[in-house]
Amino acid sequence: MCSSDLNRLLALGTGNPRLFKTGVFDFSNPALPRQIGEIAMAIDPRRFATYGDHWVLARNQGLEIYDGRDPLAPVPVGQYQWLWPQIFSDVAVQGNQAVVAANDWGVAILDLKDAARPQLLGHYPGAARKVIRDRSRVFVLGGQWDQDAQVQRDGLVALDISRPAHPIRLGGMDRRDWQAWPAYSDGQFYVARVTPDREHTFLDVLDVSDPTQFRWLGRSNYLFTTLPQDVKAVGNLVFCAGGGYEPGQYALEILDVSDAAAPRRIGTFGESDWAYEVLVAGDRAYLWNGEGTRVLDISNPTEPRAIAFLPFHIQAVQGPHGFELGPEGFMLSMFDRNAALPRVRATVPSEPYFWPAAVATKGNLIFVAGEGDGGLRIFHVGP
Repeated sequence: MCSSDLNRLLALGTGNPRLFKTGVFDFSNPALPRQIGEIAMAIDPRRFATYGDHWVLARNQGLEIYDGRDPLAPVPVGQYQWLWPQIFSDVAVQGNQAVVAANDWGVAILDLKDAARPQLLGHYPGAARKVIRDRSRVFVLGGQWDQDAQVQRDGLVALDISRPAHPIRLGGMDRRDWQAWPAYSDGQFYVARVTPDREHTFLDVLDVSDPTQFRWLGRSNYLFTTLPQDVKAVGNLVFCAGGGYEPGQYALEILDVSDAAAPRRIGTFGESDWAYEVLVAGDRAYLWNGEGTRVLDISNPTEPRAIAFLPFHIQAVQGPHGFELGPEGFMLSMFDRNAALPRVRATVPSEPYFWPAAVATKGNLIFVAGEGDGGLRIFHVGP
């Protein structure tokens, strides 16, 4: 990545809780980023997705839709408002349809064909925290906590939204003793669970290819990673981040799930250590331990190998570049992922009162959502 690639970045969403300002930064000198412009937009996003040239931003009481063809000047084109105040925790877009997790209000299905006038197509009641779209099916993670039974009632539900005006519940199950959000890949959930005495954890494989009849396919031996914090699935591999301070406990455990009936451990890393998050991109894994990110070479997953430690939080990787959020306020850095020792190429200084919650990337765009009323920063990396 040459310095000319960094000459233009867009940071969006600062200031007043109702009016967020856009700063345009000049990175012709990456060591000294310089703000060269400012725009104002009224957004308060919680999660976002894209379809075509549009950005869909989930906010407190609805969705904002922007024409993002020019990332330096996104144009608001439509919105959908709910009547009840909710915090919308997730949105998934497929084609011209958006599925929104609206917490205690349930799941909303919107038609986005006319971006200026989104229409509510259907609604499914319940508690929804996360949605996963797979063709005409939606898997909803949420549910209501049953204190007496110590379970999350309807913690995983499958919906058929082929007729969006009338979503149909195909199947579901309570969640008991699940650790972190499960990973989903090609009709299967990979669930880290803890034994009733909370002494051991293991990985279960849940088949949801027939959404009317969930069935457990297999279970691993006890994990060396105690109390998993994050689970990711890539191909036939599942990565569990967690850890423990005792000998024989590891920050990362890699399992081969090509035989779903018998997941087997093939690699570990970080004995007597902890990790709270794992990100996998190509032959690299990034382990966040609360103080920095350990970069691992996983080209041989049976022997993951540390190649660098970065004193910041890598939260997204796009091509050869990585993006991180600093520990105080907001910071975005880029590094060459392919280098043996990644080098930071540019940094946007921290901002007080902005607390990053999530990062995602699409093409040359980087999206950073803030907690609460923090708004959304959108960065464009290009010539």
